[in-house]
Amino acid sequence: MPLRALIVVGAAAVCAACTSSGGQDARPSSGAPSSVPGSSASTDYSTLLITTSDIPIPGLEAKTAPTKPDFPGAAARFADPSGTTIVVDVISVFGSKDDAGIALKSAEDFAPGQVSGPQTRALPGDVGEVVTGTQGGQQLAIAVFTQGRAFVTVRVQADSVSSGTVDAIVAAQLTRLRNGLH
Repeated sequence: MPLRALIVVGAAAVCAACTSSGGQDARPSSGAPSSVPGSSASTDYSTLLITTSDIPIPGLEAKTAPTKPDFPGAAARFADPSGTTIVVDVISVFGSKDDAGIALKSAEDFAPGQVSGPQTRALPGDVGEVVTGTQGGQQLAIAVFTQGRAFVTVRVQADSVSSGTVDAIVAAQLTRLRNGLH
């Protein structure tokens, strides 16, 4: 995949994770164009997504994914019944670890502009970073990280978002990728 396309995908994943409207049925979306090495049109990456049991926030339900990715991967959205607490998980699968790293770098540059008062910290294990701040009167954390050839964006928006909650969600997603992405 050309460098420009990798950068666009990294930024697009952050943007997709920042889209939080809707509240329809729970059906993660996935797609995989056959032009990406190591993937096929029939690859279903939705099995790699976190579930409500992986998220240490009570009362969340799976909702419609924010978008159907135009790249290999999957996305899911979780929210409480009032829609005030939202978790979005977007996985992009690339042909190589290096390509995923380029998307991560792009997202690390892009994510701070998505919140007011951004503060950045490294994720445990130095797999990526978390940008925290506010948006729409709520706290917002955007975690961007890689595992092998996967690039992931996890967005957590609520009245209060702890670093422990974000780290637990990231750890669960990393475990699913380590065990399921080959």
